[in-house]
Amino acid sequence: EVGCICAAKFSDDSWYRARVVEASSTGYLVYFIDFGNTDFVSCDRVALCPERFSQPAQAIECSLDGIKPLSGQWTPQSTALLKKLVMDKILSAKVVSDSPLLSVDLVDTSSSADVNIAAELVAKGHAANSASSQPVSSGPQIESLSLPTDKFVEIIVSEVKSPSSFFLQLASPSSVECLSMLSVE
Repeated sequence: EVGCICAAKFSDDSWYRARVVEASSTGYLVYFIDFGNTDFVSCDRVALCPERFSQPAQAIECSLDGIKPLSGQWTPQSTALLKKLVMDKILSAKVVSDSPLLSVDLVDTSSSADVNIAAELVAKGHAANSASSQPVSSGPQIESLSLPTDKFVEIIVSEVKSPSSFFLQLASPSSVECLSMLSVE
């Protein structure tokens, strides 16, 4: 049924929590609520999700604060650079605004000099500074974790659609510990 939470087997053959977006006779378009990505899965790769996995979604949709696309919309090159800057590493994030979508500062602290991700996109010619942006959510609306608004927290970016729409998770091991058990079930 469209809108229901289920377990769906991803292409890596692991089970993850998902929300059914569309249903057809051959399968389902599902939104993986803990990562932010969508995929079409066949009927045999969808199952009821055990009740004990009913915690809030771990993926939080965000937008980079203080920047806008140079020409009205983000280019594939801008998105590719963002992916290169943020994927497969732990970053620090701080909420700047939460309306209508979380607007965050992202900082890579893994090297000797901190790198502000938005400033890096501007410096590389892929974005312009902006006093305020009005990002609009692109994912299905679902209850998810929240980020504190008064401090930087460690996060992992799990999915990038553009600098105005990406998904992150808290980097805390406890936030994904329960979910990793789903693969064992």
